[in-house]
Amino acid sequence: EEDIRRYAASLASGAGGGGAGGEGGDDSSPSADAALPSTSVAEADGAETEAAGASAVDELERAVEREGRQLALDRRGQEEGEARQRTRQAVLEAERLKRLAEEEQLRLDVLGELDRSQMPAVQSKDGLLQKTIEHWTFADAEDIATIYIDLDRDLFEGAALHLAEDGIDIHAKESEVTIILHGLPTSKSATTTAEWRLHLAPLFHSIE
Repeated sequence: EEDIRRYAASLASGAGGGGAGGEGGDDSSPSADAALPSTSVAEADGAETEAAGASAVDELERAVEREGRQLALDRRGQEEGEARQRTRQAVLEAERLKRLAEEEQLRLDVLGELDRSQMPAVQSKDGLLQKTIEHWTFADAEDIATIYIDLDRDLFEGAALHLAEDGIDIHAKESEVTIILHGLPTSKSATTTAEWRLHLAPLFHSIE
């Protein structure tokens, strides 16, 4: 606007001094004419540059926004995939534990149906049936060793009812011991009797 005002003033000045000055007024007109187009072109170039810069910024912001949305989608997909994997592993582990529990219960049921002592009775040279005492408790101290046999637990349920007071023999040597229980059935449901024997050897301490 300032350039336009100066240009208008120069025109008025040239018009006023045209009759008196002659060529002097003509010299100022071309200079003013040249100033207006140069300024207008510069302003137009500046506006275009500013518009282009704003457009570039907008495009960059949109690109950043799109990339952010994509990253968020990718992260969500990864988290959902990991959650599904954890759930699947938990289900598999639960199934494994359940299967093991069922197998263990089946094993216990089978053992419950069997006698505590699984080794069969054998016939000795004297023609007597002998059974091995397979389970017992042993406590060893510095000067004494104690052997516990719980008849109902270690042999079979109800075994203690069949043992007479004189039905126990203990044979000890320097580094071994044999315990014999006479007149006990070979199993809970059997009527045939046998000698139940527990033989421990070698012992780390001598027996006196």
